[in-house]
This record gives sequence, C-alpha cells and structure tokens, in this order.
Amino acid sequence: MSASFVHLRLHTEYSLVDSVVRVDGLIDAVAAAGMPAIAVTDQDNLFAMVKFYRAALARGVQPIIGVDLHVREATDPQGPSGLTLLCQTSWGIATSPAWSRGPGSRARRRASRSSIGSG
Repeated sequence: MSASFVHLRLHTEYSLVDSVVRVDGLIDAVAAAGMPAIAVTDQDNLFAMVKFYRAALARGVQPIIGVDLHVREATDPQGPSGLTLLCQTSWGIATSPAWSRGPGSRARRRASRSSIGSG
C-alpha cells in the first residue's frame, strides 16, 4: 500500500455489528505501512475516539475522527441511508450528532446543514 494512501472509512471493535479490528492493532499496522493518517468511522458512535486518538498520536499517525450515521427521512418508506461524517476541528466533534445525542435510536432524522455545522 502506498504511504500516501489514507483510509477514510474504517470500523473498529466498537462497531459491534460488523468489525473485530482492535484500535491498537490497527495503529500498529498503519504505522508499519508508513501511512500518514487513518480515519475511524464507527457506526453511530464515537466510543473509540479517545483510545484511537491517543494511540495514533503516540505512533506518529494523524488521527481523523469520524462516524457512520444512519439517517432517515420521515417520508422515506425504504428506511435509513448511510452518511459518513469526518470532523475537521474539535468543534466538529463536539457538535457531532453521535456525540451530542448519545446512545439511542440508530437512525437519526435528517437535519438541516445549519444544525450540523461546519466542523
């Protein structure tokens, strides 16, 4: 894998339904491959955020915090759609729907751009 390649959507053990990737093993593999950064986007939660952030910085890897959300329209009979959000700033983390609403319904209602913010 090229050192300039960066995964921007990866689930860890904190996405209980579909991943067994452990944070420490992930960061070891990323550092060994010479990748400059990695994004963790667990499903509907930010539970791995602190462990991931600390481990990445300790190994010289740029952590990118994100989340994969399930969003639904009230009028959509087909159910929720997937939406991947990546935080650009600490403000983006603090206002993330996964962080600010806490555990709850897996499907979030669609929000306007102004309520999500720019971070």
